[in-house]
Amino acid sequence: LYRYIQDHKLKVMIDTPDPGWGSVMGNALDHGVGYTTAYFRDHFGAHCGMEVVLANGEVLRTGMGALPGAKSWQDFRYGFGPWVDGLFGQGNYGIVTKMGIWLMPQPEAYQTGLVIVPRHQDLIPLIDVVNYLEDSGLIGQPEYGSPLAPQFGGAGPPDPELMTLMASPEVPDSARIDAYAARVGKGVWQVNLQFYGPAKTVAANWEHARERMTLAIPAAQFVEGPGYRFPLTKEEEDRHPHKVAIGVPNLAVFAIGTRSATNPTPSD
Repeated sequence: LYRYIQDHKLKVMIDTPDPGWGSVMGNALDHGVGYTTAYFRDHFGAHCGMEVVLANGEVLRTGMGALPGAKSWQDFRYGFGPWVDGLFGQGNYGIVTKMGIWLMPQPEAYQTGLVIVPRHQDLIPLIDVVNYLEDSGLIGQPEYGSPLAPQFGGAGPPDPELMTLMASPEVPDSARIDAYAARVGKGVWQVNLQFYGPAKTVAANWEHARERMTLAIPAAQFVEGPGYRFPLTKEEEDRHPHKVAIGVPNLAVFAIGTRSATNPTPSD
């Protein structure tokens, strides 16, 4: 599907899961999710119309596909009467042989913005603001993490002092965690925000996000990510650190399980 879109220069984008292998239909039927905006990130929610072979060999079409000659099979998912599509998601009541899927319109621009907060308890207002931004349709999937973790803060194994601190029976001891983070010059939490849309809208939404974050967490810090304009070149796609966010299927997520300085081979 990705190659077809690229070859025909279609102005749409796949919301791909991670890893980006397997079947678009299979992932949707298994209630898989992706990384772009909420409207397309719920893959079962983005489907429209199924063709199903039942156990007795009967062919069932859901939604408007049930009407002979209907040309709105992939436009209106409900049709008339009960909506039965849910019977075939994560179920074995039939074999789905065809399915419509709505694709995200290719945005004009894409940009990320990193928000870093200094205290353990800042996570609560951080989530509140991010939830507001997402429920308002202003961002794609947020990516939470901690600058104290090796995968976010750089190469090398975890700091033994931090590991000892996290193993403490008093955890979460906010004061100790905050003191450690301040001493090493890092925040305790971070979230990477994704913005899609017209370039002016993307810039305005990032500014709005910073304003709301500052009101909720005055000590928050912000790092503006690089901006992209679609369609991207092959070189831009290859350089992008999180390809699923720009609709490019890949298998890079499997690198999480490889042996590295932060995931060493267990000793015998």
